[in-house]
Amino acid sequence: MADVSAAPDESRRKATPELTGPKEAALACLLSGGAATHAAAAAGVTRQTVSEWLNHDPVFASELQNRRAELWAEQRHRLEAARVSALDTLTALLFAPDWRARLAAATRLLDFWGPLPPAPGETTPEAVAEKWTDAEVRREQSRELQDMIKDM
Repeated sequence: MADVSAAPDESRRKATPELTGPKEAALACLLSGGAATHAAAAAGVTRQTVSEWLNHDPVFASELQNRRAELWAEQRHRLEAARVSALDTLTALLFAPDWRARLAAATRLLDFWGPLPPAPGETTPEAVAEKWTDAEVRREQSRELQDMIKDM
């Protein structure tokens, strides 16, 4: 089972050479949810300086966005791992002795996933061929339209 309690690994993150100590401190504060005022205090600068970095320093702004994207990806991975555990738990509860627990688990599963979508793709050779033919007709119509536009 995946470890869903692991914190993001900051040891992999190297400081961007263009960012100074105060900018790194401000980034760390902003990434932990702090406002510009808190980031300024952490960096030992004014709030206006942090605002200037956010709005007029492309290296700082892009680094903030890159680190936010990394944190989001890490949290998404943790949530996906937790979802597997949650599904295992709900599935186990479907066989609980208490009918209320079984009903609650079944209801949660159905509420969360809803109706299952149909199987992807066509399942008969005829349907596949028809889909391909329809797609080719649409491509041909698109080419004809483009040719008409060019001729105008």
